Amino acid sequence: MHILIVSIFFSLLIFSKTNAQWQKLFFYDAMGIHLSSSELDDGTQFEDLGKYGAHNLFDRDFSTAWVEGVEGSGIGESVYIGIGKELKDYLYVANGYQKTDALYYYNNRVKAVRLSLFVTFMFPGDVTEIGGNLYTLKYDDVKMILLKDTIGAQRIDFPFDQMKVNEFKNQALLSFGKDYEKIEGRNDAFVGSDNYYFAGYLMLIEIREVYKGSKWDDTCISDIWLSSEKKFIGISGNEKIIDVYMNDDDGSIYVNTTKRKKIILVNRQELEKEEDLTEGEHLSLVLMDVSPDKEWAQVDYLYGHEGPGRVEEIVHLYSVRFLTRVDKALLRNAFSMYGFEEKNGRIYVVTDKGLVDLYTVSYELELLREKK
Repeated sequence: MHILIVSIFFSLLIFSKTNAQWQKLFFYDAMGIHLSSSELDDGTQFEDLGKYGAHNLFDRDFSTAWVEGVEGSGIGESVYIGIGKELKDYLYVANGYQKTDALYYYNNRVKAVRLSLFVTFMFPGDVTEIGGNLYTLKYDDVKMILLKDTIGAQRIDFPFDQMKVNEFKNQALLSFGKDYEKIEGRNDAFVGSDNYYFAGYLMLIEIREVYKGSKWDDTCISDIWLSSEKKFIGISGNEKIIDVYMNDDDGSIYVNTTKRKKIILVNRQELEKEEDLTEGEHLSLVLMDVSPDKEWAQVDYLYGHEGPGRVEEIVHLYSVRFLTRVDKALLRNAFSMYGFEEKNGRIYVVTDKGLVDLYTVSYELELLREKK
């Protein structure tokens, strides 16, 4: 279990000047920064991710879940999740294992959680291929939250006073930057401004009470995210994408889910207006490939004129879940794409710049969406 791995990296640091209690923890970075106390059937962190690991909390796919891995109903088990450098207004939780209605009720769901908030710092370069060390300082307040026993995502107002949390962050930043430059004997750690090593916030979610499952005693959570928007833009995680296809009648590309049909992914007519085409020029779309999980689509734009002549082809990647075109900057400014490849349970797009991990792209898209 991960709790055994954590013991290798965990140390407690106490500093006399402020009596502040710092924790040094190793966090994994797969779709989002996280650290769980346990997980069911955990994988080998250096080779593969477990089927029910905490990384499933960030994929916006309600058919996957974090499942605690101890005997009994998992009371006291917990997971740290990274929030980033900006606090959000709402916490969203997709309770239970929502792959099917049956699995939801077969397994335990969370009834009550205890939430703790942490400010985190990282020394530049203190990372590995699978994660990195974070120095964390706990905010004084703790909140108890009750969750509903319902399928779908439920929204909770961010429970901590953001102004007070920001003041706490500033105090912690000053303390970390000025008083502990010799932490672990590393005098060269601090370069530039204090924000150079401010990593952001973490939330610790601890299971305190559960709704009992009818068949198994494993407690599950499908997804967690924070946002300042009241409504998710795109296809929600409780909708499984079942088809991405081109409509021959209008030349546009559509998506079907388990709940809706004919959701527009690429509207050819609207795109022609935006592209500001020259006189006589027209635009055609080609759906070149769809990823195995149907979360991504390669769409080629074909620019041409009536009659024989040269056709210009531009390749684009679309996130089906977010219903948006992916900026080439998130793909290392790749010029060409050659479809998708699945390795060790992760999906990659094959480009002229090499393989690009689409879990990372999804995380970046979420950050960009939050800034809008």
